Amino acid sequence: MNCSVFLGIETDNEHCKKEISAFVFGLVSGLLAWGQQIPQIIKGIRTKSLDDYSKKTLILTGICHAFMIIYGTLIEQVPILINAPIALCMVIILAILKCIYYNKQHIDDSNKNTNTIHGTDIV
Repeated sequence: MNCSVFLGIETDNEHCKKEISAFVFGLVSGLLAWGQQIPQIIKGIRTKSLDDYSKKTLILTGICHAFMIIYGTLIEQVPILINAPIALCMVIILAILKCIYYNKQHIDDSNKNTNTIHGTDIV
C-alpha cells in the first residue's frame, strides 16, 4: 500500500481511498474473527470445562486459519497476515485447554470409580 494518506498528505485518488478502506475493514473483520474466541476461552478457564465446544469445530477452525495464513502470504495482504496467525493461536489455546480439562475430568472420574465398590464408598 503506497497511499500518501499514511504519510500525512491528503489525496483525492479513489483507488487509494478504496485501498485504505479495504485495509481498515480487513483489520476490523480479523479482530472480530479472532476476538469471538476470547469469551469461549474465558468461559473455559472459569468453568474448567470445554465439553460444550466440539473437537470438530476446533479442527475445522484451525485448518481454516492455517489456510488463511497461506492465502494471505500468497496475495500479500497485511490484514490477513496479522489476523490469521492470532486467530490460529486462539484455536490452539482452546485445543490445549480442552485437552487439559478433558484429561483432568477423566482422571477425577476414574479416581471416584476406584474408591467405590458397587456404589458404596471405600473408607
